[in-house]
Amino acid sequence: MKNKYDEIRRNIETVIHKALTSKFLTDDFFMSENICADDFAEILKSVSHLVESGGKRWRAVLLVLCAQLYKAENTARAIELAPVVEFIHTASLIHDDIEDASETRRGKPAAHILFGIDTALNSGSWLYFFALKLLSTVQFTPAEKCFIQEITVQAIYNLHIGQALDIKWHSDEKYFPSVADYEKMIRLKTGTLAGLAGALGVFSASNDSAQASQMSLLMHEVGIAFQILDDVKNITEGVVGKNRGDDIVEGKKSLPVIFHIEEKPDDREKLAALFKTAKHEGIRSTAVAQAIAILHQSTCIERSTKYAHKKIAQVQNRLSAHYNNDALADLFAFIESLIR
Repeated sequence: MKNKYDEIRRNIETVIHKALTSKFLTDDFFMSENICADDFAEILKSVSHLVESGGKRWRAVLLVLCAQLYKAENTARAIELAPVVEFIHTASLIHDDIEDASETRRGKPAAHILFGIDTALNSGSWLYFFALKLLSTVQFTPAEKCFIQEITVQAIYNLHIGQALDIKWHSDEKYFPSVADYEKMIRLKTGTLAGLAGALGVFSASNDSAQASQMSLLMHEVGIAFQILDDVKNITEGVVGKNRGDDIVEGKKSLPVIFHIEEKPDDREKLAALFKTAKHEGIRSTAVAQAIAILHQSTCIERSTKYAHKKIAQVQNRLSAHYNNDALADLFAFIESLIR
């Protein structure tokens, strides 16, 4: 099974690398005679730093696995679309790190730390548009491209609404959203790209926009579950490539925090004060460990974990009602690997 996923990742890495080569950038686009490789140098340094620093590529792999549900023998069109999802995700990370004042990403200095805020902002914005520009090069009919572009633009739009909510909440240490509001924000911010991956994968194989939309809804749930469990890891064993507890520094109102306040409302003011201190003092602040210790005094971690796994079980039940093939087993195994 692992070898199968590794092969998909290798194919994805190949198309990503090709897309970021100077020849592709200068030869394949309108008005290319006015653009030379050197014009992309500063942008590519910032973009390539994050793209090539690893990452799970799980959204891109998910795209291909969803395509295999319909056409397991040929996923070439799905792999063509994988960089679109991956580049939008990378662009969002560059901007997120600036907005959250994060110092590291994937275990390395964040792009704005290495290259400056101006270059990082410009590179992240360029990458959103480059992801859309890639759609002019893929082997789809004009009608197919129209649908793909429509749902991709909508995804970028939704990402920014979700980020706006997240910024609003972490800018006010005393505000704690409801579970419903939290899920709305995560559905927009994290679920969106998982949903886009599912839709693009299914559409690339089936040309069925209705089926693509249905898969998008299910993969949104996978994205939400992934984010919840990522938030849990942040205050337990830690997330690879990030500092343990940096969600506290950033003032993130994660599901464990919300569940804790539900269970122990008297801790609201104490946690708000610790969030404020951690934001001011940084990741080495004793307030980080103190906040984590408080959160461990309730059942918020167990409840959040159960909440996420319930979502995955619901997705699996829905998919099992419509598919029964080896590709579905592969998709389930991959999703399970994401939430361990």
